[in-house]
Amino acid sequence: HSLRRPVVKTVTSVRDLAMVNIEGNGMVGIPDVASRSLEALAREDVEVMMISQSSSEHNICIVIKAGDADRALQALRKELALELQRDLVEDVELSGNVATISIIGAGMRGTPGISGKFFEALGKCRINVLAIAQGSSELNISAAIREQDYRHAVQAVHSAFGLTRDVNIFLFGCGNIGRTLLRQIHENRRQLARTLQINLKVLGVANSR
Repeated sequence: HSLRRPVVKTVTSVRDLAMVNIEGNGMVGIPDVASRSLEALAREDVEVMMISQSSSEHNICIVIKAGDADRALQALRKELALELQRDLVEDVELSGNVATISIIGAGMRGTPGISGKFFEALGKCRINVLAIAQGSSELNISAAIREQDYRHAVQAVHSAFGLTRDVNIFLFGCGNIGRTLLRQIHENRRQLARTLQINLKVLGVANSR
């Protein structure tokens, strides 16, 4: 089934981002904080890469390009100045060095367990998720993470959904058998890549010394 119609078709990531966090207990029940925030950013030509709002309405996370971060922070603090003054909004905080990772695929629609598998793959690599966004079409799930984790995140998610055929090899022992194995890998890896779509990578060799 997975060969006929892959559930997740691709994994994408975007780097050089920042995240603005708007937080406050007084935001609960105020319907226009999100819309006003987005309008304030639009007036400054700040592109919103991702937005996430908790169901409690206590928190809004907006991911933007790092180059727009200072301008965005100033625009939001100006727009929400009255709410900040009245403590309806407790803080508008900026976090740098953020990236996003997304899984995309038409097969995700109506398929249970996809988000669980996605976040399990990140969790196994001890990658902290800062914010989550999923479209109602179920074709895309995105997560904001620390930029330093993006490479491991992409590799982990690729592996979790079978989107990579890389096989990483660490060889302990390089006697006659080890040397023969390394020679076979070297001589046959192009054929394996062509016929089985498996890419063998020798990442380390060690002996008792």
